Amino acid sequence: MKYILIDETSGRKIPCKIELNNGKLFFYIEGYGDCCSQDYDGSPLVIEVWDNKLRVVVYSDINQEDPTHNIDLENARIDKRIPIC
Repeated sequence: MKYILIDETSGRKIPCKIELNNGKLFFYIEGYGDCCSQDYDGSPLVIEVWDNKLRVVVYSDINQEDPTHNIDLENARIDKRIPIC
């Protein structure tokens, strides 16, 4: 699916697309990529289930082959909420 990201401060519009492939969500953002992909074909952001846990994988350095961040989202699960009295 194709989308447009809009910078709320400048109004700049950035085309992007989200693709489901092999059970993972890949986010392709114009002008951004990852180390091992061709220009304009890379995905710096992936959402996946790994070891039965939802996580976000971020490639924030195009010159580094491995992800720079693996963010575990398990503590964001609704059933983890602590009720406030």
